[in-house]
Amino acid sequence: MNSELRVHWRYWLGALVLIELLGGSAWAQGKGGGGMPVIAATVATRELVDQLKAIGTLEAEAAAEIRPEVVGIVREIDFKEGQRVEQGEVLAIIDDSVYQSELAKAKAEYELARVSSRRNEALRRTGVTSAQQIDE
Repeated sequence: MNSELRVHWRYWLGALVLIELLGGSAWAQGKGGGGMPVIAATVATRELVDQLKAIGTLEAEAAAEIRPEVVGIVREIDFKEGQRVEQGEVLAIIDDSVYQSELAKAKAEYELARVSSRRNEALRRTGVTSAQQIDE
């Protein structure tokens, strides 16, 4: 009978441990509030915008020195900042009124010298004046 009691006692002990485990886990679930909180969101389709923000240095492939052929006041600029330009393209127009007046003056002085030279040559031929006076 002792052996039967030991076998029954083991069944009872196993059943008691099983009840305790099942009851303890149910009690822990009820006390804990059902687990960790979860944040839910609705799935939506949107456009994805790729952006890259960085700090850097830009260097041009080629450098160009832009300088006028003559000095003067800029009258017109024929390009916009950042616009691509080609070699030989007119970028600015400089007021040439000073140069035009100097050209007119030089032409007038040339014409006066030409007329004076002809007159002096005619006077020299007629003998009214000498070659030395013409040279002076």
